[in-house]
Amino acid sequence: MVSKIPEEYLTSYARFIGFYIVFCVIIFAVFKLYRSIWRYASIVELVRVIISTAVTGICHAIFITIILRRMPVSYYLLGVIFQFLLIIAARFGFRFYLIVKKRYKRDLSTMKRVMIIGAGEAGRNVIRELNQTDEISEVPVCVVDRDQTKWNKTIEGVPVVGGKESILLNVDKFNVDKIYFAIPSATKSEQRDILTICNETDCELKTLPGIYQVASGEVELKDMKDVAIEDLLGRDQIKVDMTEIYNQISGKVILITGGGGSIGSEIALQVSRHNPKKLIIFDIYENNAYA
Repeated sequence: MVSKIPEEYLTSYARFIGFYIVFCVIIFAVFKLYRSIWRYASIVELVRVIISTAVTGICHAIFITIILRRMPVSYYLLGVIFQFLLIIAARFGFRFYLIVKKRYKRDLSTMKRVMIIGAGEAGRNVIRELNQTDEISEVPVCVVDRDQTKWNKTIEGVPVVGGKESILLNVDKFNVDKIYFAIPSATKSEQRDILTICNETDCELKTLPGIYQVASGEVELKDMKDVAIEDLLGRDQIKVDMTEIYNQISGKVILITGGGGSIGSEIALQVSRHNPKKLIIFDIYENNAYA
């Protein structure tokens, strides 16, 4: 026997639904649900949906009870659950559709295969952008990280395969074409060690300029730069004020010891261009000094 909803409950619901719709629109606007770009929806949007659903559900229960009548408890619970599921389906469903569409649409055989070094926030953002941006013909295939607790797990569906010791092995295993170094908090020494290993491969290397992108939430592929020689120094680059040095040279008698060698001769050449009063080259091998 199918139970029938009492008519008084249906009447109360019909009288209240118009007010409730307007109230939900206002609450959703307050929690900025209409201002989100849902193709990039994340945990932040999910939290907003949960809070807004809870607020509207509680207010719904209070208002309909005070203004009209007390409804069954199941009415309130099912109302909140259905409302939450419909909001999630309408908003996150679009993002899910785009992700699935791109993964099945793209031809992996023509795309560059990318290794991400760093399973933190920066690495996750890089992976997400690779997966969601149609204009990028690259696919993340593996992640390397120093944190052993992340090994054999996945980030955005991409496996974390090991530490820096496994870079060369996994470059061959996954046929990697490109490596993104995405640990902006790494020290110069750590960065040098990892990039030195990466240089043993034939892969193209890219790295983040610094930690400020993570702090500001602006980690994107456009922030990546080619690996420069300074990245391998293991220290900050020393910048010399050449103008001050040239001023000290001009009009002075300059003695260059070892001036016949490769370094000394280059120093002598540079000094000669800045008007020294006299340039004296001293070398243990006189043939070099005269050369």
